Amino acid sequence: MSADAWQEVRQELAIWQASGQTVRIWFRDDDAIRVTPALHQLESLARKHGLQIGLAVIPGPAQTELVDYLHAHDSSFHPMCHGWMHEIHQSIEFGEFGAGRPQQALRVDAIRALKQVQRLVGKRYPTFVPPFGRLDDTFIPELMRIGFAGVSNKPTLRQVRLARLHASFPRLPQGVAWLTPPPGLLDAHIDPIDWKQSTALSEPHIARQLVGELRLRRKRYSRTDAPIGILTHHLVHDDAVWARLSTLMDILASSPAVAFQAASDLAMECETAIHRRAAVPRSMKHTWRDVVPYD
Repeated sequence: MSADAWQEVRQELAIWQASGQTVRIWFRDDDAIRVTPALHQLESLARKHGLQIGLAVIPGPAQTELVDYLHAHDSSFHPMCHGWMHEIHQSIEFGEFGAGRPQQALRVDAIRALKQVQRLVGKRYPTFVPPFGRLDDTFIPELMRIGFAGVSNKPTLRQVRLARLHASFPRLPQGVAWLTPPPGLLDAHIDPIDWKQSTALSEPHIARQLVGELRLRRKRYSRTDAPIGILTHHLVHDDAVWARLSTLMDILASSPAVAFQAASDLAMECETAIHRRAAVPRSMKHTWRDVVPYD
């Protein structure tokens, strides 16, 4: 990256604009339980940019005040289901829905979570967000059969590595869209937090993440219309994280090549794609088998 950490981001967006292409950007924030000053600050950011953020609510401990707040700010937030209790289980791969727990236990918790989140915030396109980003891949079809509209997690390790490669080597050749995720999956790619240091990543680091994802799409290693997701955790933001996030959003908002996507619209797209892939009536949604292949 150059002295101006964001210069390559601006240059890449200018290439998108010159070619008449539009990059779709969406926003997800995790671990909502209650209304806090940080949530108010996040809502102000959403309102400033006309965003509707996918807010991953932990349904088990979610408080009534949060439900009321989300109903009052539905233009800024679209609730998503963040596991059940967001607990760590002593298993092969930690997390409520990681590999190692019995599938029946996963199913019981997923059904509890879906019923609770629908009771709290309604039944509009419920999207499952696995706690800690850990999810047993073989359980994804079962989530769809239970009634979830989609799954929002993180990109595969292969995509992360390719994005880093494209960020470092801008002259890599055109590809084919073989990174396209299956129907119903909605990834979040850009995380501004340095989790080891409990503060923000550097501006060059965040910019590099974004440049890599932009080039993956422009060079057709992924679909050009595959949304790029920004992931935050409002409860742990310090001033540095908020500052990085504000800068990032201002840069994106200033580009004609960027189209911010409402989280509810993307959740609806996931549900529509799943039904189209399954080729069954909506009334049969609980009788699917192997709806979403995943590798």
